Amino acid sequence: MSLFDADVKPDSFRLRGMISTPTQSGLQYTLHPLDVRSDDLHAIANNADHICKPVVRHQVPPPFILSLQHRLKYTSFALNGFSLTAFRYIRLLEKDRCLVVIEDKTSIQVYLETISSLAVAIAHEKPVKRFHTEKIGRDPLFAVDESKKLFVIASICRVRGCALA
Repeated sequence: MSLFDADVKPDSFRLRGMISTPTQSGLQYTLHPLDVRSDDLHAIANNADHICKPVVRHQVPPPFILSLQHRLKYTSFALNGFSLTAFRYIRLLEKDRCLVVIEDKTSIQVYLETISSLAVAIAHEKPVKRFHTEKIGRDPLFAVDESKKLFVIASICRVRGCALA
């Protein structure tokens, strides 16, 4: 078969292509905030046995993606050699703010954002505070006291030659 067959015109051509862009693999998360109706709040104030029926908000905040390099602690499983886990800490605060703690190989990032702006902050890696794991140690514990606006990180560092009796 020749390039100049009878059914192909020499001044025309056909081009097929595909554009591909590399993306970093990760897991997508969506927060679904729940609201308690005012009549449920009134009923529980008068009756401690009342069971509230929370309602899922119709307007869902944008999802966010965490790359596989982050350690996501509490739901651990392995996938192709990567150790995946969930957030180190997540807590919904007043005024629709969310406190999220994410750990990667070298640092722990603390995000304090409204639910609607959390995805942008995580995507651009703009934490409120970043702690290096070499300074505070691995597997720290986190606690929040909203009334005092206090965030605590507790970590145990192993010291050689020290034994507890």
